Amino acid sequence: FWKDSYRPSPWLTAYVVYALGKAHGKAYHVDQYMINRALEYLESVLRRDNVDWEYPYNKNVQLTTKCFILYSLALWNKYDHGYMSRLFEKRDQISLFGKTLLLKAAHIYDNSYYEKELRRILLNKIKMAPTTAHFEEKNAIGMAWIWHSNVRTTALILQAMIETKGEFANAEKIIKWLVNERKGSRWRSTQENIYVFDALNTYFKVYEKQTPQFMALIYLENKEIVKEIFKGRDLQIRRQELPIADLEKGKQMSVNIEKRGDGRLYYGMRMLYAPKRELKAKG
Repeated sequence: FWKDSYRPSPWLTAYVVYALGKAHGKAYHVDQYMINRALEYLESVLRRDNVDWEYPYNKNVQLTTKCFILYSLALWNKYDHGYMSRLFEKRDQISLFGKTLLLKAAHIYDNSYYEKELRRILLNKIKMAPTTAHFEEKNAIGMAWIWHSNVRTTALILQAMIETKGEFANAEKIIKWLVNERKGSRWRSTQENIYVFDALNTYFKVYEKQTPQFMALIYLENKEIVKEIFKGRDLQIRRQELPIADLEKGKQMSVNIEKRGDGRLYYGMRMLYAPKRELKAKG
């Protein structure tokens, strides 16, 4: 129940059970009697087809909620393989957020086929830009009832991809997009905060295990043009500009980037130029 409501909320209950499951996994004390009652309630909601949702949930939100319930139950070693299969069969009717919760549940269930297929579906939905990447719900109608945002969905997908696969090729681009989505120094809601920080924590444990202690070098046509030493963690960005006028005209030039030492190197390259004469319109 919400504090000011008499109506039971399956989504809120799944969220609380998920949060307490994470806390329990970190050795925090959790009231087992309360958890048992919540688990019984969630199991009854999961297995009923004629659920009285109490809220105006459409089919997508209902199925997304059941994916959340399935995952939250799995965190407490409560499994329902039959309903896992039913939700997987209806995956085309479920939001990206719901599919991701189903992926996380499939990982706990050790169902490699479901994991592989759900990862494939999610990866096909990624929206790429030159330096960033993110995910968007195709149909978010009604999802305001479960506090939807593309930031939350993107963060959960990033976290799940790393958690279930151990790596994610575009992880740093998604991190950059998430950081850019802050308004001022924060995200829009506590929901976004929670899922983004969970994603950042998962990313850090996998990709930032080593404290930076390395030298970075960039070579243009085998000539060293950048040399920077990184010791420890800091937020300082090192920049180097090279005038186009200094480059040989009409020649394709090779660039090599080298890292010597431990830690992860992040780098980007840009070419900025302006035409000397007015360009004709293409259309």
